[in-house]
Amino acid sequence: MDLNLGAQRIRGLAKVRGVSVNKMLVSELGLSKSVVDHMAEGSVPSADKLVLIAQYLDTSVAYIIGMTDDEKPTTPGQGQSVRMELRAMIAGIPDDKLGRVKGILQAAIDAVK
Repeated sequence: MDLNLGAQRIRGLAKVRGVSVNKMLVSELGLSKSVVDHMAEGSVPSADKLVLIAQYLDTSVAYIIGMTDDEKPTTPGQGQSVRMELRAMIAGIPDDKLGRVKGILQAAIDAVK
């Protein structure tokens, strides 16, 4: 999980979509304007914040955190390949980060139920 890359991707997607990061975070999503700055410094944002940002930017959390280079969110009907991708992503996560990733995944799952 590359948090600095994630911050860069959030900034880049916001710029392409013609919105400032501060406006997106504060006015549109009700988040602290420092979320992306803290992310660039290595702080892992909560899963619900990542999901909100990804949805707003029409991308995936996996793209933001550097788990894929595919900017577009997955489309329905790709369930099997998505499961395979998730397994591959999880296999590459260091053991000391698995608990945090589990929490992020659980929050994302809860958000889409």
